[in-house]
Amino acid sequence: MVISKVQCPLMMMWQIGIASLMAATISLFLGGALHRWQLGYSFVFGIFLWMLPNCYFANKLFRHLAKVPPASLLRIFYQAEIRKLLLSGFFFVMMIKLVPA
Repeated sequence: MVISKVQCPLMMMWQIGIASLMAATISLFLGGALHRWQLGYSFVFGIFLWMLPNCYFANKLFRHLAKVPPASLLRIFYQAEIRKLLLSGFFFVMMIKLVPA
């Protein structure tokens, strides 16, 4: 099986990072334009809270694609998804604790 450029974990993380950076920049400027910087920073933090666990998931899953049998790939998928959800929850709780209201 030939691995395409989309299945490369570094390429996938690069695409997630670029999309996150563009969305964060747009939301920060829109928040500043509305004179509510808290809104812009909330969007930026939310985008990065979304980006980090998804980069972990893409790296973990696509690194093993086409190298292991499908049953093992399914197990890797479930483990990576559970860890992604745990990371999301951890980052969410940390952001609530650290960012002032």
